[in-house]
Amino acid sequence: MCTLSRALLPDGVEIFFNRDEQRSRPKALPPTTDANGILAPMDPQGGGPWIFAKPNGICGALLNAYHLKPLPVPSDGFRSRGLLMRDLAEVITADNVMQVLGEMLTRHPYPPFFFARITRQNIRAWHWNGEKLADKPLAFPMLTTSAFKPEIIVPLRIRRYCGCTAIPENPEVPELERFHNWHEPEMPEVSTLMSRADARTVSFTRVSIREGESPRMVYTDNSPQQTG
Repeated sequence: MCTLSRALLPDGVEIFFNRDEQRSRPKALPPTTDANGILAPMDPQGGGPWIFAKPNGICGALLNAYHLKPLPVPSDGFRSRGLLMRDLAEVITADNVMQVLGEMLTRHPYPPFFFARITRQNIRAWHWNGEKLADKPLAFPMLTTSAFKPEIIVPLRIRRYCGCTAIPENPEVPELERFHNWHEPEMPEVSTLMSRADARTVSFTRVSIREGESPRMVYTDNSPQQTG
């Protein structure tokens, strides 16, 4: 349950991430920079971030993937995807994601997810279905998931994204701001700024990557301001 998008600028890229979680999940910690210069918020339950930015201008983001038939849980349980993100942040480059992810996924079992790597040049995504890692082609620089009726909600969000953007393949920053703040009072579970009885958009993260500058991250807890 999350939505990711990006807008290219002449000197960099702006990345937007709505994080949707269970209402019972512990509050995340705001972004900090570690000894290696990696900027990321922290999910105390998962033990790692869901999004990070590296000093070299690489941003990584993870979205949970959902299936109609849940995978059998290993006897020792799944390892947290937050820990996977913590490990990935240390070692990925712009070009080694498939190799590094493939190696890490052989060491521990993880639930399904999508991982996106964003740079000033492009965005690429991969899908781990619990058994196999594969490229995830993106028609637009946007990715969204939902645990609730994904076969209905994901296409509706894509349609809304296309309605918000004049050129969906190359969105503008104000267009993505509107898209990530989209809240339909009559269909709150469909919105990118979503709300259900059991879950909601718990935070909004915006990453700014500019040529020759360290990445910047603006983190809004308890979701962006709702707009109709």
